[in-house]
Amino acid sequence: MNDDDYTLDDLVKDEKRQIWLWALLFAGAVVVLTFRDQLPSAPSAGPAPVTSEAR
Repeated sequence: MNDDDYTLDDLVKDEKRQIWLWALLFAGAVVVLTFRDQLPSAPSAGPAPVTSEAR
């Protein structure tokens, strides 16, 4: 795509698309962090997760 073909409308559309992607990513992270303690945890090779009691 040439810079000449890139109009202000395209920029606005891309910004809206980017905002939606960030919003979906943020919402997914909130859901994961909210329900992480309720999900059955698979054994991981990393350090043990910090539980709410240890904080």
